[in-house]
Amino acid sequence: MYPDFSRVTSKQHLNGVVNKPISGLKLTKKRGDGIEFQQLREYRQGDSVRQIDWQATSKRRKLISREYQEEQNQHVIVMLDASKKMAIEANEGSHFDHALNALLLLSHTVLKQGDWFSMQSFNQNLRWLPDVKGAQNVSRVMNHFYDLYPDKSSSDYLVAVNQLIAKRSKRSLVLLVTTLDEQSIDELMPAIKLLQKHHLVALININNRAVNEVLDEPIEKYEDATSYCAALALLNSHKANMAKLKKQGVIAIDCNPEQLLPHVLNTYLNVKHSGAL
Repeated sequence: MYPDFSRVTSKQHLNGVVNKPISGLKLTKKRGDGIEFQQLREYRQGDSVRQIDWQATSKRRKLISREYQEEQNQHVIVMLDASKKMAIEANEGSHFDHALNALLLLSHTVLKQGDWFSMQSFNQNLRWLPDVKGAQNVSRVMNHFYDLYPDKSSSDYLVAVNQLIAKRSKRSLVLLVTTLDEQSIDELMPAIKLLQKHHLVALININNRAVNEVLDEPIEKYEDATSYCAALALLNSHKANMAKLKKQGVIAIDCNPEQLLPHVLNTYLNVKHSGAL
């Protein structure tokens, strides 16, 4: 899987996020005050009063503002589910194909923002690439994961989380990308709680289109009604579980495979711009 970099390099905005329509992508405005002090400069119209450095203003006898920049050197870690659930077919490939493409493109944006990028696939096929930095090193990420495929095992979130914490306990943004089903949510909850003790956690769930397809089908006979009710129960249960995760402080996101790229980019950028790390 080699990603289509034209999706994030054409008319760059926010150091790598495209400023042309990608369906679902929100352009996030940078925080006005930034995070790290960069330099002093003359006051400009629109600067807030809080930016004024009164000591420098007094010395120079003109208004002087502090200029800030967003913090760099933050750590972003991707946990990519490589289990059989990710082999579900979607338009133009499987859930795993969409996930790997989006996450390789995410690495490009993270590295251009001056942050550290690490990535772990989990299940039988465990791969770990730590501490990549600098946009010139995006090829290291691609070469490490381009030939990865999902295996036929079930997701073991707790084992994967323990493996990650053993390697990286310093606070980072962790994006766990998976496809949930009714069985996996009970296994996911304790793993998420453990992960939250060390990291800021974002769960990105790729929706299984089969549920929505059943709900969209016309009801013409008893079996159709039974299937509809079962699918609706699954959907309502899933929504309740996602709400529970959000209450727990997890950034919990549902998206279709085709919308994965803008969702992972927005998650990373919104966290970075808010200073949540």
